[in-house]
Amino acid sequence: MKNIIIIFLSFFLTLSLPGAHAESTDNTSDKLYPNRKFYPQLSYISTKEMVNAVKVGKYNVIDARPALGYQTLHIKEADNFSANDKQFSEKITALINKNNKPIVFYCGGLACLKSYKASVKAIKELQDKEIKRDVFTYDSGISAFAHASPDWVLKNGKEISPENPLLDMAKIKKHAKNAEDFTNSINIDEYNQYIILDVREKQQSMLRKLFMFKREKKITVYEPEKLIKFLNKVKSSDQTLMVYGSVEKQIESIYPLITTSGIKKWFYLEGGEVAYSQYMINKHVKN
Repeated sequence: MKNIIIIFLSFFLTLSLPGAHAESTDNTSDKLYPNRKFYPQLSYISTKEMVNAVKVGKYNVIDARPALGYQTLHIKEADNFSANDKQFSEKITALINKNNKPIVFYCGGLACLKSYKASVKAIKELQDKEIKRDVFTYDSGISAFAHASPDWVLKNGKEISPENPLLDMAKIKKHAKNAEDFTNSINIDEYNQYIILDVREKQQSMLRKLFMFKREKKITVYEPEKLIKFLNKVKSSDQTLMVYGSVEKQIESIYPLITTSGIKKWFYLEGGEVAYSQYMINKHVKN
């Protein structure tokens, strides 16, 4: 029986290694960008297209977030105004008079509607003025752009550097628990102190769930609205959040949402499901 368990876990462990899963192509856009269905009239660009365009100055780039978000992190040379700006019309007019470049709006990311709303308003302004000018929407957001091209963003008005990192990994690492500690904390939870969050994608999951006799909430990193709602609920419950993914990189993706929610008591599974599987294999070998 012990050998069967080891073989079973070893098999699933290999499935998580690089190259074991092909990238999902079916319905990927719908999963990644759930708000696009509400704005089918807009023209969207990918992160790769956005990065290449910014490097050559192809667009008039506009950050559609409030000033605080812009000051914290923004694309170099980007202007900053939102659809709610009382001078929106004047600012769009100034841009089109400045040059013949297309306009592209971005905001905070997948859960942010500001880039959509600003794009819709800009298109209407241009139509009212009978001006032909392309308007694009980059809805992956500033975080995706910054990770793809950190040399082309400013954080707190400064270049990204070791002294001014994009993500403060030291702060994230303070919330890490190795597989043994993470598992033991959950298994001895007799008073429902912990709430478990699984952020794995379905095609990345080796096992359906890691903690078979515990309640887990499964929300992927591509469901930001659900994540925000769930994290706010955790915050109000005063429980400790225990989160795990397939790989540690997924924790980096939701870290901004966790900090924004105000959750202080949280831990993540260091090394993700791969580390957990290796821990379970070692445990059964010893036993």
